[in-house]
Amino acid sequence: MPTQKGRLRSFFKFIFEKHKHNILLVSSIFLILNNEKTPSIVLSQTLPIDELNSAIFLINQYGYQIPQNDSLCNFDISSNKVFRCSSKSGQWHIDQIYSEYTIYTNVGIPDHTLKSLTFPALNLFQLWGTSATNLSINLLDLFMESSYPLLNTFTVTNCRVFRIPDNFAANMPVVQNLQLRLPDVTTFGSFFPTPNLGLVIVTGNFTKAPLMGSMIYPKLDGLMFTYNPISDTINLPKSQFPLLRVLEISITTGSQLDIFTDTPISVVGCMGTPRETSNIGCSMHLTDISKVRQIVSHGKFSTFSPMIDSTFKVLEVLIFAFGSRTTYPFPLDSIPPIVTLISMEGNQMTSIPQVQLPSTVKDFSLHGNPIVGPIDFDYLFENNTNMALRVNSNQVTGTVPDSFCDNRLNIYGTLITAIPDCFWCYYGDQNILSTSIPKPVNFVCKPAFDSTLLVTRNGKVTGTGRLLGWGFLPNIKAIIPNRQMEITYPNYVLLEPPKTVSFSLSSVVSVQTDIVEAGVYISDVKFVQQATTIQVIVGMYNYNPYFAPSAKLEQVDYLYSTCNKTMITFSVPPMPSGVYYAFIANQYFNASLPRSYSQTYPTVTNISKLSAPGINITIFGKTGGFANSVIQVTFNNGTLSETDCQVIDYTSTYIICSTPFGQPGVYGNTSVRVNVNGFFTFSSVVLKSIQSYCQETTNYCHGNGDCNESGICLCKQSNFYDSCSKSYPTLSSGQYDSNDLTMVSLYGDFGPLPTLTNVSIKLNNSISCTPTIVSQSSINCTLSSIAPFGLSSAQVSVDDFNTSSPNILVNMNSGNSTTPSSSSDENHTGESAQQKCSRLTFNCFGNGICDTNGICVCNQNYNPIDHCFTKFINTTIIANSTSPTVSFDVDGLDFQFEFKSIQELDLDNNVLNLLNIDDYSWNVNVSINDIITTAVYQLNTTNTTNSNNSTSQFNPFQSLQVTSTISFSSQERVIPFGDQSLVINPNSIKLAINVSGWQYSSNVATLRLIFTSVVNQNQSIEFNCEKTEIGTLSFDSLSNLQYLRVVKDNIQFNGRFIDYAISDGRVVYSQTELVSFTPIDDKDNDNDGQSIATIGIRLPQCQECLLDPDFTPLLIDKSNDQGCGESSSKAWKIAVGVVVGAGAAIAIASAALIFHRKKLRAGIYQSKLDRASTSMRSMG
Repeated sequence: MPTQKGRLRSFFKFIFEKHKHNILLVSSIFLILNNEKTPSIVLSQTLPIDELNSAIFLINQYGYQIPQNDSLCNFDISSNKVFRCSSKSGQWHIDQIYSEYTIYTNVGIPDHTLKSLTFPALNLFQLWGTSATNLSINLLDLFMESSYPLLNTFTVTNCRVFRIPDNFAANMPVVQNLQLRLPDVTTFGSFFPTPNLGLVIVTGNFTKAPLMGSMIYPKLDGLMFTYNPISDTINLPKSQFPLLRVLEISITTGSQLDIFTDTPISVVGCMGTPRETSNIGCSMHLTDISKVRQIVSHGKFSTFSPMIDSTFKVLEVLIFAFGSRTTYPFPLDSIPPIVTLISMEGNQMTSIPQVQLPSTVKDFSLHGNPIVGPIDFDYLFENNTNMALRVNSNQVTGTVPDSFCDNRLNIYGTLITAIPDCFWCYYGDQNILSTSIPKPVNFVCKPAFDSTLLVTRNGKVTGTGRLLGWGFLPNIKAIIPNRQMEITYPNYVLLEPPKTVSFSLSSVVSVQTDIVEAGVYISDVKFVQQATTIQVIVGMYNYNPYFAPSAKLEQVDYLYSTCNKTMITFSVPPMPSGVYYAFIANQYFNASLPRSYSQTYPTVTNISKLSAPGINITIFGKTGGFANSVIQVTFNNGTLSETDCQVIDYTSTYIICSTPFGQPGVYGNTSVRVNVNGFFTFSSVVLKSIQSYCQETTNYCHGNGDCNESGICLCKQSNFYDSCSKSYPTLSSGQYDSNDLTMVSLYGDFGPLPTLTNVSIKLNNSISCTPTIVSQSSINCTLSSIAPFGLSSAQVSVDDFNTSSPNILVNMNSGNSTTPSSSSDENHTGESAQQKCSRLTFNCFGNGICDTNGICVCNQNYNPIDHCFTKFINTTIIANSTSPTVSFDVDGLDFQFEFKSIQELDLDNNVLNLLNIDDYSWNVNVSINDIITTAVYQLNTTNTTNSNNSTSQFNPFQSLQVTSTISFSSQERVIPFGDQSLVINPNSIKLAINVSGWQYSSNVATLRLIFTSVVNQNQSIEFNCEKTEIGTLSFDSLSNLQYLRVVKDNIQFNGRFIDYAISDGRVVYSQTELVSFTPIDDKDNDNDGQSIATIGIRLPQCQECLLDPDFTPLLIDKSNDQGCGESSSKAWKIAVGVVVGAGAAIAIASAALIFHRKKLRAGIYQSKLDRASTSMRSMG
C-alpha cells in the first residue's frame, strides 16, 4: 500500500544520505516519493459511462480479473486495488489506477474502437505488465485526446507499449512524476511539453535522446535515461533546466555519449547496463562544479571534465568503475577534501598509490583490480577509522596488522594469509569481515574493558579496551572500533551502588563489567536566609547518593547536611546580595550553576529624622524577627564621626535606638549601617537637630516665627498659635438674622479661649454689638441700633488683639417701602412700565413681549438677560489641555478669560504675598460621559518654573491646594452654589475654583484672585438706525463690577459677575473690582483701541474658598432690525454671555446684556426699569 508523502520525504532523505552512491536506489526513491497517496475507500458507486468503459478497456487489455461494472471500484486483487474511486461533488470518479505485476488472464477483448481513455479526476496512474490482449494497441496513444487536469504521477512499465507519441503529456498540466520503462520503444522524438515536471525516468531501446525544444522546466529535479546511443549528445543548459539536481544516464555496450551542462548539478552519473559493462564511452562535461556531491563514471572509454581535484569542495562520493584506469582519477596531492567513498572497482590498477587517504574516507574499494603484492596498511590507512576496505578478488599478499582493527575488511579471494583476532571475534558479520581464510580452530574471543568499573553520566560512558568490536546498536556505539566505545545504559537510575552488567558487542560476543551512575546535574539553586546562616538548597537530577558530594559556594568548601537523588543542602555564613556559583562534585564529575541571592533582612525602608542624644530614632524595615538577635546600628561607619546607636528595642518591622547622653549627637547627611546576626545593610538619612526638625516639620513656623533650640516655635506675635500657623481673631463670614436685623453672627477664628468678657465687636467702627454667645469658630452679638443699609465692616477684639474685615456683612433691606416711580420721564410723562419696556427694548427686539411689570418675556431659546436680543446656540468647546483658561473661538474671533495670580492683601491693599499662576504647571484630568464633559485642573505647587524658589526656607505655598474645574454640556443644568441655585444654560461653560490651605501672615489679611482679559476702549452697536454705545464696564449699586462687555466685528462677548462666594462652607459677600485698565499699543497686530482689563475678586480670610462662574455662547438676532429705510441684509452674529459667581474665577466673558442709548438722550435706561434690569443703570 502506498504511504503518506510526508513520511516518504523523511525516509527518502535518510536513504539518500546513507546510500547516495547507489544510483539505482536513488532512482527508486524518486519513484516511491511521487507515486504514493492513500486512497479513499468507498463501498459502492456509479461511474460515468465513458469512465466505466475506459476502465473496462484496461481490464480486458491487461487481463485483470476484476468485475467489468461499477463494482470494479476498490476491488481487491491480492490486496491490491487497481481502481480506486471516491466521490467528488456528488459524483463518483476513479482517482487512482495502480497495478503491480499480476498474472495475465484473458478476460475479454478490449474495444479497439476506443480512441481515448477518460479519467477526469485521475491523480495517479501506475501500470506494470508484460502481456497485453491486443498487441496492436499502443497504450500511450489513448492518453493523447482527453484532458487530465489532476494527474500528478504517470508510470508505465512495459505494458507492451511500442511508441512514445510526440507531445505526450501536453494534456497533463500538473504532472510531476513521469516514468516510462518501455523496452519495446525504439524512438523518442521530443521531450514532454509540460512545465511542472519534477522527475522524469525513461527507459527504452531508442538510439537518440529526445529533442529538448525551448520549453523551460523550472521544477525538474531529476532526469534519468536508459537507452542505446550509438553516438549521441545531450545538452542541458541552465537556462532551460535551472534546478536540475540529479542526472543519471545508463547506456548499453558499445554506446558512445557526450553530456554537456552548466547547471550546478549535485548527483551526476553515466553507467553501463548491465552493471559491469565496460565497453562504453561516456564523456561528461560540467561547467559548474560548486554543488557536485556524487560522480559515477563507468566504461573504458569514459572521461570527465574538469579534472577532479581539491576544488570539488562538496564532493562526497566518487566512483570510477569498469574502466581502464591504473591510478586514482585525481592528483595524489589534491584529493577532494570531504570525500567519504572512493570506488575504483573493475579497473586496471596493479598497485595502490603510496598516498595516505584522508580521514573522511569511510568506504574504499579496489575490488576486481589486478593488484599484486602486500599492502602497507600502517601507512596508507593511518588516518582512517571505521573504514571499509574492499580489496577482494585481487592478488594481494601478506598479513593484516593489529593496527587495522580500527577499520573493516573485505579480502575475499586474495592471497592474504593472516588477520588479527579482532576480526576473528566477529567472524560471520559480512559488514566487518569477508574472507576466504578459514577461522582458526578453538579460537576464543576475550574482549575486555581497561577499567573494571564503568562510571556513567546520565547513563552514558565512554569505555576503552580491546576486542570491543564495531558497535552493537542501540547501546554500543563505536568511537574507535575495538578500542573505544560509547556505552548507553538506559536504566542508569538503578545504578546505586555499582552493578555487574553484561553488554552484547555482537549477536554472539559479550563482555561483563561493573557499572555505576555518577552524573552531576544541577536543576536549580535556592537560598534561604536563616537566623545566623544561609541555607543553600541545590536541586539535583538523579544524583547518586552512593557518592558523597563535595559542595562549594564561590570556591569555598562547605559540609553538606542533606544528600538524596533530588537535593543537596549545606549552610554558609552571612553574605551580601549578589550572584553566586553553587558547585557540586564527586570524584568523577562536577557541575556548577549561578543564581542570584537577595538578602531578605535586614532592610531599611524609612528612618525617623529627629536626632539628639537620648532621643529615640526608629528604623523601619525588616529585622528577620528572630528571638535573641544580635543587632548593631552604626552611624557614619568607618569615618571619624562614627557613632553607635544603642538598640533599645526591636520587632520584625522596626528597630529603636538612641545615641548616648553626653555625646555631641549626629546630624546632617548620615550613613546608617544595620547589622543583624552578621547580616548587614546600608542606608542613609538626613538627621535633624530638634531645632532643624522643628523648622522642617512646621515649615519654618509657617513663616510667622522661628524655632528655638528646644524645637518650639516662637511666634512673631502672641496671637499666633498652633506652631504659628494660625492667628486670631480672624473673620471669614458673617450674616444678619433675617428675622431680627439687630442679631449678628460672625464666623472665623476667635482664639483658643474666647469669653464674653474678653471679646468686643463693632460694625463700621461705630456701632457696638454686644456678644451673647462666643466660641473659637463663631460669635453671636446684638447691635445697639438697627443694622446699617448696604455693606458693613466688622471689627473684633479678643484679648486685646484686633481684626477688621471690610464688607463682611450685607443688608439690602433699606427699611423704606417706597419704590421710585417708573413713569417719571421728562419726555414720556405718564408712560407705564410696559410701555417704557417696549420703547426702550424695541418691543424686546421682536423676539418677545413686555409684560405689565416692564420685563421682557422671550420666545423659546432667547436670552431674557439682554431682553431677548440674543439667542442660545450650539457651539463646539474643547477643554484646554494645559491650564483652566476659559476660551471661545467663534468664526475666528476669540475671547479668553485667564486666571493669573492669587494675592494676600493687608487692610491698606498692600500685597503681603503673591502666587503667580504662570510659575507653576497644572495636572489635568478630563472625563466625558453622555451628558457632560469635565476637566479638573490641579495646580502643581511643588513644580515651579521660578528659579528663586528654595527648599531651605519658608515655603508659603507648602500646604496650598488650588483646583479649577471646567465643565460644559449641551443641556441646561441647575447647579447649587451656596444658598442659591444657578441655572447653567445649554452649551455653557461653568468654571469652579477652590483655594484651600493658604498660609496667612496676618490675622487681618485677605485674598484677591486676579484675572485678565483683552477688552475694547470704545464700542457700539446699531439697531433700527439708532447707534447704541456699549460701555466696557458696569457696576451695581454696591459698586461691585457686574458686567464687562467686548464687541468685535458686531460680535459681542458679555460677562456678568454675581456678588457672593463660599468661605469655609458659608455664603459671603465677594466684591469684584477693576484693578487696572492698560491700553495696548500694538498697531501692527490690529490691537489699536484695545486694553488689558485686570479684574480682582476679593475673599475674606478663609481656609477653603469656592468660586463658581459660568459662560454662555449667544447669537445676536438682528432679524427684526428695520434699518434706516434701506434694504439691508439680516445677519446672524455670535455672542457669548457669561455669568460669573463673584467669588469665582472672573470670566471676562463676551457679548453681554444689550443696552441702548438714544442719540438724543443719554442714560434713559438708567431709570431702574425693574430689578431684573439693574445692570443697565451704569450704561448711560
